[in-house]
Amino acid sequence: MSASPPPGDRSGPRLRVTAVTLGAVGLLIAVTAAFGGLRGRSHAPAKGGAGRSFDQGLFTVEVIDARTGHEKTGLAGGRTKVLAVRMRVTLKDDRSHAVSEFLEGVMAEPKPGSYVAADNELTTGLIGGQKTSELHPRLPAEVRAVWKIPETATPSTVTVALRQWEHKQGFINAEYYWYAGKGSRYSAKIGTSVRAEGS
Repeated sequence: MSASPPPGDRSGPRLRVTAVTLGAVGLLIAVTAAFGGLRGRSHAPAKGGAGRSFDQGLFTVEVIDARTGHEKTGLAGGRTKVLAVRMRVTLKDDRSHAVSEFLEGVMAEPKPGSYVAADNELTTGLIGGQKTSELHPRLPAEVRAVWKIPETATPSTVTVALRQWEHKQGFINAEYYWYAGKGSRYSAKIGTSVRAEGS
């Protein structure tokens, strides 16, 4: 004849309930994981080609086309070979930003994981056919981003990588500002064909 547990001693039932509870929690975790509920949010950049609009936080960007050519550089009037990518850019902020600021979030990716900044002096902005150094709220503009390339380079395609702009609060004051830099993730990578000079 087995001895009964002392009055008030409920360790047996409590252990059984705990084991059942742990089993149910384990099953729930397994099912959730199987359906992707425990996966971290993906930060892989969106991919696409010319003609598609991409949102990088501060701007929406659509690559129009890309081509190689030669441009005058320096006071001596020398010419250098360049890769130029035309983009349709719309600023989402309530205040204007310089075209040079936009370039902080735009890189060329000649090979995976290798990023090259555009040439700020050769890059131009156009609004209604007129040159501009500023982008204005919700007013689409054309930005022609330019990269210097070796004279012997003949790229057939180019990938433009867009950094994600973030709205951050300053350390010294409480003002918010937009930032995209070396530590920023890439929100989109856009591949497009490159037309050669004269084609």
